[in-house]
Amino acid sequence: IGFSGGGTLAVLIAPYLQKTAGVVTVAANLDVARWSKIHKYIPLTDSLNPINQPPLSQKIKQIHFAGIQDKNVPAEIIKSFSDMQRNADFIPIADFNHNCCWADAWSELLPKIPVD
Repeated sequence: IGFSGGGTLAVLIAPYLQKTAGVVTVAANLDVARWSKIHKYIPLTDSLNPINQPPLSQKIKQIHFAGIQDKNVPAEIIKSFSDMQRNADFIPIADFNHNCCWADAWSELLPKIPVD
């Protein structure tokens, strides 16, 4: 489970950890190039970009939470990544932005994560 950049890292390292059964991201930047362009930042040319990596294994269940009001990592970035994956669910949350209200709602969001 990773929030923001932690979610980016979780997706990038998942294929290298043999026992990975699932990845959960919360407001994660899953397209670094698009995010840089939206914010008019200098491109992160030496960074790995999750959206440019091969899809994660079908065996790895993915849940990608996105705040519809998130101006830092727009939900479209997360949805675009999720749509390219084999075993992923995109879960948009209407009133959330990048910081509000993930911690407060975690007890309600946690049951949405399947446990096998």
